[in-house]
Amino acid sequence: MGIVFFGVRIRGRQRYSYPPPETSFDEIGYVWLGQGWLRRGVLFDWSVFNIYFDNSGKNSRAVGLGDEGLIPQQGSSGKGILYLDKEMEVDGYKSHFRLVQPCLDNPPLAAVLFGGMNLRQPRWSKSVHNSRDVMVWWSIPVILGVLGLGYRLGGRLAGLLGAAIYAVGPGYVISSRMGLPENLLAGLLVWAIWGAWELAGKPKKWLMVGVTAMAVAAPLVKMSGVIVPAVIAVVLFSRKKLKWGWVMLGWGLLGVLLYGVFGAGNNFEVWKRVLIQQGSRGFEGGPVTMLTRMLLPRVPVLMIDGWIILGFMAAAAALIWGKQKYKLVAGMIIIHNVFFGLFGGGNFPWYQFIVYPVLAVMAGVTVGEMIKKPRWEFNGLFFFMVLSPLLYYWKMGAEWKQFIGIYRWMILLAVAGPAGFVLVKKNKLDWLIRAVLIVMVAISMVMSSKVEANLNRTWTALNQANLRLW
Repeated sequence: MGIVFFGVRIRGRQRYSYPPPETSFDEIGYVWLGQGWLRRGVLFDWSVFNIYFDNSGKNSRAVGLGDEGLIPQQGSSGKGILYLDKEMEVDGYKSHFRLVQPCLDNPPLAAVLFGGMNLRQPRWSKSVHNSRDVMVWWSIPVILGVLGLGYRLGGRLAGLLGAAIYAVGPGYVISSRMGLPENLLAGLLVWAIWGAWELAGKPKKWLMVGVTAMAVAAPLVKMSGVIVPAVIAVVLFSRKKLKWGWVMLGWGLLGVLLYGVFGAGNNFEVWKRVLIQQGSRGFEGGPVTMLTRMLLPRVPVLMIDGWIILGFMAAAAALIWGKQKYKLVAGMIIIHNVFFGLFGGGNFPWYQFIVYPVLAVMAGVTVGEMIKKPRWEFNGLFFFMVLSPLLYYWKMGAEWKQFIGIYRWMILLAVAGPAGFVLVKKNKLDWLIRAVLIVMVAISMVMSSKVEANLNRTWTALNQANLRLW
């Protein structure tokens, strides 16, 4: 429980500041959508899709925004689509929004959660603070899911390492604070894999109910949630539970149909056209751009988080050389990337957040295996890929120049020393390589928390270096 406590604490420490609320106005959009639906029965939000703003006669420009939503022009029935360009303020940051009503860009479940946390506010919310509070607490089941799945795959050490990596990794911490449906799906995905695995081995009623609920709910959180019932089915198929796998796909289809009923009940033509546009935006940059977006570790600034890269590399290695159970879980990352490849996803970093807990699991399993069967080659990889970026972000700026001498000695002690003994003496020296790896992992955990604590300096430096992703 110490890992869970620390993961919650580190996420809560600067949750309102990093990432800045203006990083994605999708956060406030889900709040408005939920507020309007729960309080007034209106689907009010902002959108970028031109279908809402044409002059077909079915759409009309509103004259203002009131407590009940957008205000139609005098003499208008207000039954069509209303739209309005308006400057709004979110946590002190002002921006122009293209407001629409009804907005059918997304399913309702995430909006109900985030908007429901803001129902006490008399008017439309101007803050995402409540949404981020929700995500801090949501990290508890997500970390526990990483722990459980890691334990199932590689034993206690792998589970603890995976949970610790997800709890303190800067990319994981920063990303999981955002009040977005992708972060809700991230938790559902890791629990779905674990739950389906347990269900195949121990068919208990409560497990069946829980896995079924996740299969239905995920597409209602966001359309990309269809990967959750797909993943459940794949796990069950792999464990020779063919009937159950098809049943879970059916429950997932029910979630999709419920979303269709939701869209058709408001404006089927608009819902259909928005769905098509959403599924094709990512193709505009071509396949190379899409591949880069799918594989590059992405947080709201270009931070090379080695923990995330290690997860991707571990998944790739597992697919080629790993045990069958490792291949199965690594395949879930492939399912995610195939889905976004088919439907043009990957426009924004948060589309990748869904698989972050699974990446942490794979990273934990790999480090655990390397501690049991140490290799100096992995130590070198870990030093340059995980530890070095963390040291740089900790000392980012002028301080790094003063740190270079110490860093060179660290290279010699962590990589060159053990490698030299192995190559010269032809002796594996497993105890030394294992000890060096354990020390590097421990230092990386500490540095991860240091980087997060110093984000006010690091974030500014990254932005000044013009490393923003968009």
